[in-house]
Amino acid sequence: MQSSSKYTTPAVALCGLNVVRSIGLAGIPVIVARYEDFNEVKFSKYTKEYHTIPHPFREEEACLDKIISIAAALPEKPVLYYGDDVKLSFVSKHRERLSEYYHFLLPEEALLESFLNKGQFIDLANELDLAIPKSIVAGSLHSPDEIRKFLKFPIFVKPNLKKDWRDSPWRKFLKERPHKGFLVKDFQELTNVWEALVGISSDFILQEYIFGGDDEIYSYHSYVGRDRKLLGAFIGKKIRTYPRLSGASTYLELVHNDEVAEIGMETVTRLGLQGISKLDFKR
Repeated sequence: MQSSSKYTTPAVALCGLNVVRSIGLAGIPVIVARYEDFNEVKFSKYTKEYHTIPHPFREEEACLDKIISIAAALPEKPVLYYGDDVKLSFVSKHRERLSEYYHFLLPEEALLESFLNKGQFIDLANELDLAIPKSIVAGSLHSPDEIRKFLKFPIFVKPNLKKDWRDSPWRKFLKERPHKGFLVKDFQELTNVWEALVGISSDFILQEYIFGGDDEIYSYHSYVGRDRKLLGAFIGKKIRTYPRLSGASTYLELVHNDEVAEIGMETVTRLGLQGISKLDFKR
């Protein structure tokens, strides 16, 4: 049976099942490219082809050549999707060459780097007077005593960069803790883990924790064109995450919220974003 979809040129997705399923449900055929030989998305009914690519940073040039070769074999220039900080950083770094073969839209490279580097984003947010939790980079301080002069407990601790998170020393340190980071309830607890933390890296973020459950978190998703005009947006409201309070979303709903829409669009405009973006807000 022939497909009734009006789309014939596939999308190329450096992504997982959630993104691939969304593209497939829109009737767009999907070519998946990942650096794992085995991933559940390989067996999705929406995956037209699956390519194992070299690692984006360990084998950078080989990865770039492979991704280009996938597009070069197609009759038309496809849209490129990227699913995490590793792939986003890679696409941004090689945007000039990749743009010859793919359609995608990103913010300026320096601006994008400030989103991937939490320490740089703290400086940018303060410069633009954006509402963020009070935060510091651990490398600028040398002891828990110094930290409690700047921040109030509880404090959330997380790595500055998420690149290559799967194999990072942070992932091994956290073990059963929430995979995005962990909560330090008081000064004594920070003192207990301090030596282990600085033994991994001095490049981590300490941030005053915003109280409230997972269901107080809203996300503003938008797509802004090259002319800086909003082409589409929607709002998500978290219901559950795993692990609770600091994990990935496992259950959410789409909602209408005028306040989040207004703040979200204002923030996107002030940051000068283009392309796809997602901003999280907590009451």
